[in-house]
Amino acid sequence: MGSFVEKYPELLDLGEDEVKVYKLLDKMAESSAKVISAETKVPYSRIHSALYRLQQEDLVISRGEAPKLFSLRFKDPQLSKLWRGKGIGEGKHPGG
Repeated sequence: MGSFVEKYPELLDLGEDEVKVYKLLDKMAESSAKVISAETKVPYSRIHSALYRLQQEDLVISRGEAPKLFSLRFKDPQLSKLWRGKGIGEGKHPGG
């Protein structure tokens, strides 16, 4: 049984880098950008863009300063339900 992101990436409208980061944080719970970059093989030059995009979508939160630590906002998101109020994902149904 795969994660929500693996089953319905089009619902989230995430790029490959963002999906890799999301999946890693789902396993690790919390990590720095440097560790996330190394573990996902996403170049450090792109990791902050991926993390920023995930933060803009309210999927990832951060805390601290040096190093800043990132974690998932929702461990097992039911994003189609959570995002209805924002108009994100409307008209798209899992599997359809």
